[in-house]
Amino acid sequence: HAVRSKMLAWESQQENMMNRRDFTTTSSRTLAAMVALAYTHAYALSLNDLTDGEASQGLKTALEKGAQAAISLLGRPGGFLSNDKVRIPLPGFLEDAGKLLKTFGQGKRVDELVTVNQRTGSFILAVIAGAVAAGILGVLIQQAFSRTLLGSPFNQVLLTLGLAFIISNAVLYFWGGTPKLMRPPEPLRGSRDVFGVFYPQYRLMIIALSLVVGVLLYFIWERSRIGAIVRACVDDREMAAAMGIRVDLVFAGVFAAGAALAGMTGVLGAPVLGLSIGLEFEVLLLAVVVVVVGGIGSLSGAFVASMAVGLIDAYGKAKFPELSYFTLFVPVILILLLRPKGLLGKTTVG
Repeated sequence: HAVRSKMLAWESQQENMMNRRDFTTTSSRTLAAMVALAYTHAYALSLNDLTDGEASQGLKTALEKGAQAAISLLGRPGGFLSNDKVRIPLPGFLEDAGKLLKTFGQGKRVDELVTVNQRTGSFILAVIAGAVAAGILGVLIQQAFSRTLLGSPFNQVLLTLGLAFIISNAVLYFWGGTPKLMRPPEPLRGSRDVFGVFYPQYRLMIIALSLVVGVLLYFIWERSRIGAIVRACVDDREMAAAMGIRVDLVFAGVFAAGAALAGMTGVLGAPVLGLSIGLEFEVLLLAVVVVVVGGIGSLSGAFVASMAVGLIDAYGKAKFPELSYFTLFVPVILILLLRPKGLLGKTTVG
């Protein structure tokens, strides 16, 4: 056991040295790719003759809300895996992907809105495009920055929080701050009678899809081989690497999956939430509340907490708008006083 422990420690040290050596190269390549993508995007805007400030807001708010969904369902404050990591500002640094996608897919003149759905006739294609755009940006940032700080939770918070502010202000500079509202797809614009209450069909679809995605993620995490591999990487990174698992690849894949889920749910949420600047930190606040109340690391806890927090937040804003945060955080404080680990959180052993 002693020899094996020393071998694992040596392998971990060598891996860290290689990561530091590759950091500069990876970062420069990633940043170069992002700059090239930005210039290509600007050129596309000039071809479309879109004026500054009239370019579409993108999936900005959509990605923010989508990030909240991804954070809640994945059961981590930052949509990542490590049980001692706090990658808080996922909504902020993913919003740029949504902006980019939205401008490509929804160029806007003063009186016209052209979406991916309108160009192709497929709302599903717009959802796929949102997932791909967010996933790509998530991988770029994870490879360039996050993986080099796996052992420094506080530095991760500072780095990602700084990225959130930088990207949020960059989005505001390039795309402007005029709020926009997307329309739901044509077949889902009506309402249905649900137990005597007329409810928008589009929101019913979102509820149903959210349940499907939540159940699917639960079975992937708890019942599949992929979930077992991910849990192994979270619980003991060195042991997983010794067993032949490519830990870095697993982490990058999960990060990409969380970002893609944010993009997908972002497109779906845009017709309901609208598109505006400044909501990322409101979403961040709700996301942290959901994860903490549900119990960090618990998918079922995150699901239960998201339902409870959503109901409390909506009721507080409807009945007591001036005290909405009070009505949200008082129950949260009471829950944490009674159950410090969250509703379904597990006590860490060792």
